Amino acid sequence: MKETSDIHGTGGLDVGKPDMMATAADLANQTMSAARARLKSAIARGEGLTTDVRAVIKDPLKNAEGTLRKYPYESIAIAAGIGTLLGFLAIRSFRREHE
Repeated sequence: MKETSDIHGTGGLDVGKPDMMATAADLANQTMSAARARLKSAIARGEGLTTDVRAVIKDPLKNAEGTLRKYPYESIAIAAGIGTLLGFLAIRSFRREHE
């Protein structure tokens, strides 16, 4: 390599910018390929997981829906009671933090 001025911080050597650009492009392509492969793998695992979760919760969800349709007023009363209890606990906690 021939000596050049150190304007570009190359230590006084002619490094060959086209080679550096090609190397950087190759590295970027390899990195993107690896990232795509990891993403495809993660998507496949996620799809499998959602299928498993749907299979597990399908029957209990149908049972809960049936119960809500069979006892609508009782369900509303229970939901209101739980909401009131949670609201009371939240207010109580908020007051303790700000006293």
